[in-house]
Amino acid sequence: MVLVPKPDGTMRFCVDYGQLNEVTVRDVYPLPRMDACIDFLGDATVFSTLDCNSGFWRIPVSDEYRDRTTFVCHEGAYRYIRLPFGLSNSLATFQRAIDVILGGLKWKSGLVYLDDIIVFSQSAGEHVEHLRDKFAALRGAGVSLKSKKCSFF
Repeated sequence: MVLVPKPDGTMRFCVDYGQLNEVTVRDVYPLPRMDACIDFLGDATVFSTLDCNSGFWRIPVSDEYRDRTTFVCHEGAYRYIRLPFGLSNSLATFQRAIDVILGGLKWKSGLVYLDDIIVFSQSAGEHVEHLRDKFAALRGAGVSLKSKKCSFF
């Protein structure tokens, strides 16, 4: 376990799951290809970008797998009850969760790459509606946004 400084000066708690990742069966859920995402934006003229706040921490680790996330430090042994970053399947699990949360909204007025969401529209009025849809879906799933990393219009 180590604390690593993030670009904004806050600290990121990291656990080395290298040995666990070596024996983990990989989740093959695909991450979107960036070139496909960019091409898909097509004729859109209005964009907003959203950044999920501590998104991985919103996904529970099932009881049967919690012991596998155990780590030891000078204070004792601990295990995660929420999805930690660093497990080989964390990215795929999170991508799948956001895809499910946004459901039918994905690819119509928004694209998702892990914890980043781009909302795209043809007009400002349409964009407001698309943002409302995304906010409602995210709020319903308990996902919050990091306002300082979001850009609107």
